[in-house]
Amino acid sequence: MATVNFLYRSTKENSNLKLRFLFSDGAPKVIEVNSKIFISKTNWIKISKGKRLRDAELLRLKNKIDQSTNDLSQYVIHNFHQSFTGDINKKWLESQISSYYKEVHSENEQDSFENPKLLNAWIQNYIDFKQGEIRESTLRKQKSMRNNINRFLDSQTSPVYVNNVDLKFKKQFESFFDDENYAINTISRMLKFTKTVCKYAELNGNKLNTQFNSIKNRKEKTQSFYLTLEEQNDIEDLDLKDETLDIARDWLLIACSTGQRYSDFSRFNISMIRDVKGKRILELGQKKVYAKIAVVLNERELKILEKYDDQFPPVLLEQKLNKYFKILGKRAKIDEMITGKIKMKTEKGQRGVEGTYPKYKFIGTHIGRYSFASNNYGKVSTAYIKSVTGHTTEAALLEYIGKSNLDLALMAEFY
Repeated sequence: MATVNFLYRSTKENSNLKLRFLFSDGAPKVIEVNSKIFISKTNWIKISKGKRLRDAELLRLKNKIDQSTNDLSQYVIHNFHQSFTGDINKKWLESQISSYYKEVHSENEQDSFENPKLLNAWIQNYIDFKQGEIRESTLRKQKSMRNNINRFLDSQTSPVYVNNVDLKFKKQFESFFDDENYAINTISRMLKFTKTVCKYAELNGNKLNTQFNSIKNRKEKTQSFYLTLEEQNDIEDLDLKDETLDIARDWLLIACSTGQRYSDFSRFNISMIRDVKGKRILELGQKKVYAKIAVVLNERELKILEKYDDQFPPVLLEQKLNKYFKILGKRAKIDEMITGKIKMKTEKGQRGVEGTYPKYKFIGTHIGRYSFASNNYGKVSTAYIKSVTGHTTEAALLEYIGKSNLDLALMAEFY
């Protein structure tokens, strides 16, 4: 009777699994040697707990690990029964592992799913390293990018190492996702993330390709749709009988007046408001960029607070607000035909489909920040707009609202 187990014995974050061989030779015996199955300690702990895995990438890794350990176990046990002479020791076991890799892989090659120089291994290592330092929403985005990038890596005919990231890699990467109808800026974000991982690998001793610094991201100018003050007034003047739709309208107007994302305006509460020199000032820390902001509440917002007994409206889910905002826009006849991209279900999943649509179809929780910046540009200082939207530079603000440096120069006469 013989059995094989695999253990993580190293104190290092990445290491080869130990193969423990248990057999009987009149008395129970145990031999341990290094296998060539390389994995991170973090991932081994996660996949060896026996719990159901919800993370698609971890499940993929577990299946590969299981396949590799099963194949090696069967090889060792089969040869044990075929050649048992009583002289079974550590040297014999090491020779079995060596023979296995000569027959199944090229000589001395490790199982490659977490080879320390492979790109997919470094992507996971980077995510593990950043976990705890970044917000949960950012972690989800990184895991989503990892899953997509690994689909590309799996499509390649040979393993992709960190030092394979060159101009040819960029071309193949972009072509793969172009064929799947991903937006240019989505592909750009994934390529940028890949480059970040490579720089992290370089800090940990890996050499980068000589062409690495020549890799430049493509970029598509994003369309900035916003609600004009007249359109906001049309929405405010709607006669609404539905209470939930009325609440959604109040949040849309608040978002446009404060210039905040859903993640921030959904946290508004009365304790954030201070009275300063006869004005009511809303102060909060922005969740996405950790910036402190202060916004003067206008007459419209003060009326909304009064409507709810000096409180903000009840919070609605973002998905619901996106739906209600479009209904409000349609009822207010904000139906100018505009060319742009709208997310739709396609054969290849959710994709931005370019076309000409009525403007109300572009209204979502993001539009408040666009509207605040666009409507106030040229009327108040760009420094104030930046402080509210969280942009760190004028260039970033101008790009966000679709303005040029020429526009900024022309506004100089007002200050």
